[in-house]
Amino acid sequence: MFVNTRRVIQKCSKTSVAAFMRVMYSKKSTIIESQINHFNQLQELWWNENGALKGLHSMNKLRVPFVWEGLVNSGVVHKDLLLKQNPQPLTSIEILDAGCGGGILAEALMRSGGTVTGIDPAEELLEVAKHHNVSRNINYYPVTVEEFSKENKNKFDAVVSSEVIEHICELEVFLEKCIRCLKPGGSLFITTVNQTLLA
Repeated sequence: MFVNTRRVIQKCSKTSVAAFMRVMYSKKSTIIESQINHFNQLQELWWNENGALKGLHSMNKLRVPFVWEGLVNSGVVHKDLLLKQNPQPLTSIEILDAGCGGGILAEALMRSGGTVTGIDPAEELLEVAKHHNVSRNINYYPVTVEEFSKENKNKFDAVVSSEVIEHICELEVFLEKCIRCLKPGGSLFITTVNQTLLA
């Protein structure tokens, strides 16, 4: 899902300002402790591209172009960079990977030229991301988006949250805090698996 924050803000301005303020300054947590524990236990498997998490690795073939195209559509990335098959079309683009886990998507976005920051409350999994990030040009922080957004308002061109929302509570709070981290006119990218019988 691609979210244009201008539309969200316009929509919010049509709703109750009090309701919007409640969400923006809520003390609610999006964390589900059992999910944090579950993902911390997967740390040994995270970077095995042919193992149990193979699906996460293979989804980058869809997720990275999705982000590229969304940033072209929003005017942040010039279309010529993609047409010329520039290997780093995201050069100088500030990206927050909210719920980055072990860094699978963060590293792919960094290889595309993005300046990437990854956040996740699963500290043991972040250690996996830091260890795998041999070039050391991704900044990882063991925090929730609620905590991170307090000091990082209007900082990022894009916020990406991939395969995260199905593992949190307080979705509205999570989305509002992600939007808070965006520069005016920035783009929010949310991906999640289909909730169907086959999925």
